Amino acid sequence: INKEEYIFSHQYSNLVLYIDNEKSNIDEQGMQISIIHSSDNNSDQVLANKMVFKNTDSIEVHIGQALRAFQSGTIDSYNGFKISSENSNLYNYSKLYFLDNSRLDIMYTK
Repeated sequence: INKEEYIFSHQYSNLVLYIDNEKSNIDEQGMQISIIHSSDNNSDQVLANKMVFKNTDSIEVHIGQALRAFQSGTIDSYNGFKISSENSNLYNYSKLYFLDNSRLDIMYTK
């Protein structure tokens, strides 16, 4: 990924998280989650916001732009991603559980 000759597809590079609907308990209004990257200086950068509802079976997050930001140095170093719901008024004590079969789809060209 550090090689600048790779061009990532924004549309087809996705983080896909599958929701365990049996364990999850999501409010009827839904809940908002944020995908966050923590930089070396401990400042959080929100990469994406997604709404999750009771009948949502998966969350697809476009990460092509985040990969390109890492590649260009805009994101200083990769420290992992966090999923958060604390910066939203749509947290409403919902419980969200993910299945173990999440995946990362990356499409790129040289």
